[in-house]
Amino acid sequence: MTDCESQLRKPGRPRKDYEKYCEKSQRSEEELGQVVISVPDCVTLGRAPASEAALQHLKLLILLMLGCAVQGPTKEYFITRIKVLSLDVQHDIVECIKQVTDDQSIVLTLDWTEQPPQRLYSHVRSLISDRDKLLQQWVIDLGQETVTNGPNIVNNSTEGVESNHLAVELADWKAKLRKQRQEL
Repeated sequence: MTDCESQLRKPGRPRKDYEKYCEKSQRSEEELGQVVISVPDCVTLGRAPASEAALQHLKLLILLMLGCAVQGPTKEYFITRIKVLSLDVQHDIVECIKQVTDDQSIVLTLDWTEQPPQRLYSHVRSLISDRDKLLQQWVIDLGQETVTNGPNIVNNSTEGVESNHLAVELADWKAKLRKQRQEL
């Protein structure tokens, strides 16, 4: 077991990391007036760094960092450094910054209420999809952990996960039905 793995397996470590994430997220929301919708999957980055999925998550991470750099309290410093680069690179960086500041698909700003309902629905669907993918990955990881710890623990957990998934799916279908009724 590597030093990093032993740090992650310490009791309370995931909770502390989550608390740090929540604190930073709240601080960025207060300072920048933005809510991050799409976050990179650091597990994918760590497990399969050479994969296409990891590349997409790395791009997202860099976009978020760039957005924070040019909108945060030290933005003048970063903007000055960007101006030193070649014009082509500057234009490419501006396009990346626009993905974070203008598009509202990665980060929601204070003017999110001006978005059309279809766009907000798209955000909700994206969040649900992300949640389902994370749940699926969690079940896979739990299954791999069962190989080492024994099958009894997972049977109860996966039944609960399946039940939760079905409840979410039912709620989704009910929402679709309500939407169809409203359109009629």
